[in-house]
Amino acid sequence: MPDGGCPLLHARGRDGVVGCRGAARGLLEALAERFGRDKTLVVTLGAEGSAELRGGIFSQAAAYPSEGTHRFGSGDAFAAGYLYAHLGGEHYARVRAELAVTPLQFGNAVAALKRGIAGDIAVVTADEVLAVLRGGAARFR
Repeated sequence: MPDGGCPLLHARGRDGVVGCRGAARGLLEALAERFGRDKTLVVTLGAEGSAELRGGIFSQAAAYPSEGTHRFGSGDAFAAGYLYAHLGGEHYARVRAELAVTPLQFGNAVAALKRGIAGDIAVVTADEVLAVLRGGAARFR
């Protein structure tokens, strides 16, 4: 961006980021006041999924079911999946054409898969993400 600012801000809702607390919409509105409404603002909501405020439009996506309990790294996995989709990754473009999936849903699917993988790195395949997006539960590996 010309002003050196960041066009995307990701935060974890349960942390009370920058002193903001409350429901996802209120948190994102408060972040927009602080960081600017010209940005895409994203917040993860743990077991409740994720939400974003993009271009003044609020949207929220539920978390996908997972048999896993390894929370460590799932926020990073969400961010990686969301950014991949937000930036128009090739696999996301195919999945979006087939299933009309949003970047929030794509990120939530990657996070669900990560919860079934021990350790802090989410090594997942395009087919695994697609299976979750089609309604399959993320399983342990």
